[in-house]
Amino acid sequence: EQEREGLYLLEELTIGPVIAVLGIRHDRFEDRDGTNVFADSDETLRAGLVYRVTPEISLFGQFAQSFEPQSIAAQDPRAGGPFAPTAGEIFEGGLKTALMGGRIQSTLTAYRITRSNILQIDPNGDSGNDGVDDLVAFGEITSKGVEFDLAADITPDWVATVAYAYNDTRITEDKGTGGGFANNVGDRFANAPEHTLGCWTRYQFPRPGLAIAFGGDYVSERISIEGQKVRPYMVFDASLIWERGPWRALVRVDNLFDKEYAASGFIERSGHFPGEPRTIFLEVAHRW
Repeated sequence: EQEREGLYLLEELTIGPVIAVLGIRHDRFEDRDGTNVFADSDETLRAGLVYRVTPEISLFGQFAQSFEPQSIAAQDPRAGGPFAPTAGEIFEGGLKTALMGGRIQSTLTAYRITRSNILQIDPNGDSGNDGVDDLVAFGEITSKGVEFDLAADITPDWVATVAYAYNDTRITEDKGTGGGFANNVGDRFANAPEHTLGCWTRYQFPRPGLAIAFGGDYVSERISIEGQKVRPYMVFDASLIWERGPWRALVRVDNLFDKEYAASGFIERSGHFPGEPRTIFLEVAHRW
């Protein structure tokens, strides 16, 4: 059984070219699994500011906190629980543009995100031989990086987007438990890529309600929980969309070229987790 309660207050104020947001939220939860009960509560803050330099260019900044209970399975004492909720905070700022009457839109953002009490499976497995794999909570993970995205209406029927992110995620504090991980304070956090790139385009044929879309996602090299390299990869997706009146049909192919890749790395003994093979989806919808 799980109970969640929340109460928040949010104020948004606009004065000329300035938009300000300030909010506070109270969260409380209680989890029950048989005779095991775990409850906690916390308050989180949110503050943001947007300054419109011109109608086409805006500067923005934000600070926010987060509070997220662990899954109810993680509260099992046989897994090492109960664990404190995952908490986090973010500082970010950047620039937004909407040029040529909004046909070209872009965002450039620099950020710093800190999260604590992130759970991962202990590579030592079930140390108590009780049938439940143990979990380990990292003390603190800090991500710093820059993101850029660009969306353009090339023609009235052809749109394209591209997004790039540089992310430096490292362990900045631990609880001294170790847990058999190769990662130490100062090391890159497992499965966090430094570089990601995504691109997508869609063309809408004027007739007969037909559109095609194509895109790809690149993920740079990562490290596994035990420090092995996890190879970079790029996968492509494509879709065909047909709309007529209230009817809509979609055929989407994920991992178009059936690329074999590791979605994430675990430990040397069991290897990495494979990504999804080529997958085809068909969807037919009717609106009433």
